[in-house]
Order: sequence, then C-alpha cells, then structure tokens
Amino acid sequence: MDKKCDFASFFKYARIENWESGELICYWTPDTGIYYIISGIIHITRILPSGSHRIIHILGKDNFFFENRYFYAATRATAAYVATAAQTACFSAANVEELLSSSPNFCRALIMNMARKNLTIGEKLVNSAHICAETHMLSILYDLARIQNDIPVNTIRITQAKLSDIVGKHPVNVNIILKKLECAGYIKLRRGAIELKLDSIESALASQDS
Repeated sequence: MDKKCDFASFFKYARIENWESGELICYWTPDTGIYYIISGIIHITRILPSGSHRIIHILGKDNFFFENRYFYAATRATAAYVATAAQTACFSAANVEELLSSSPNFCRALIMNMARKNLTIGEKLVNSAHICAETHMLSILYDLARIQNDIPVNTIRITQAKLSDIVGKHPVNVNIILKKLECAGYIKLRRGAIELKLDSIESALASQDS
C-alpha cells in the first residue's frame, strides 16, 4: 500500500469489525461495499456450481477485497472467510462513492491495490502455463510461507485438502506433487502441516527466474 497514504484516516467512514479464524465475513452482493484488511489473513473464495469453495485470493493486511466486484458486478458467487484472527474496515457503497468523489488518496490506494492484485494474477497464470507442476507448487508454498509480514516461516499449517482448494487441483494430484517435492528434499510432510526447506526452495525458484 502507498506509504504516503495514512489509511487509518479513512476509518471514520468505515465499520471496524474483529473476526475469529474460520468465520464467514460475508457472501458478496451488489450492496456489500469494499473491505480493507487492518490485520490478519482473509481467504476470498469462489463458490462452484457443486457448492464447494475454491480459494482465489489469500490476502494479508493493507489489502482491499471485493473492490473488483464493486466496479464490475459479475455473476460469480464469491465469499470471504477468515484464515487467521483478523480486523477489517468495511466501507459501505455510499461511503465508497463519497470517498471516490472527495479523496484522491483513497482513489490512488484503491487503484494501486487493484493493479497489484491483477498483476499478481497475470503473473501466476503465465507461470502456471510455462513451468512444471512441481515448480509451480513450490512457488505457491513459498507465497503461503511469507504471507505474514513478508517473512518466510519454516512450517505451513495446512492440510492437503485445503492446499488442493488453493491450487485448484484434485487432492490426489496434489499429493503426488508433494511426494515428489519431498523426495527431492524441498519439503517434509507432517500431519496437518508442511515443513519447508527454505534455502533449497529459494534456490530452485531463483534458478527458474534466471
């Protein structure tokens, strides 16, 4: 987020809410407005025709969500769930319109957030089309490891079923890829967690970029 923008100054226009891990924040509707993450991690999920959920964004502090839907109300059903204890600022549609017409700083922060999110999506689409499944999985695991304060952690608390939702692959295929990565020495599979060999992963990803 733009360091020059003191976003806390906009909280007087918002409803501040605290959330526990696992809570549903809301299903998006045209009246939802826009949320800003003050702390914690939020999963934005797409609701599939089967009723299951696929994670499409993992967002940490200083990010907006539902902003793309606000400006382009497509028909896909979307929901936001709390991954870790979180605090959000919810800007109603009326307050969003007021800020859009009165605050260049709010507009700039919103545009920067949307641009960063869209560029990230584009990069992941390109990467997934040109790199092998194992390298793509390493990239996702590394992203998950550094979602908190951009500092990688050695162990991710996640089930393979949840990881399957994130990567959009069948659990059997995810398990096969993880087993290959474990045999190669990049990770160690634990019950409900994945231990990462960060030095090896960083080297592998760096060689892919070079």
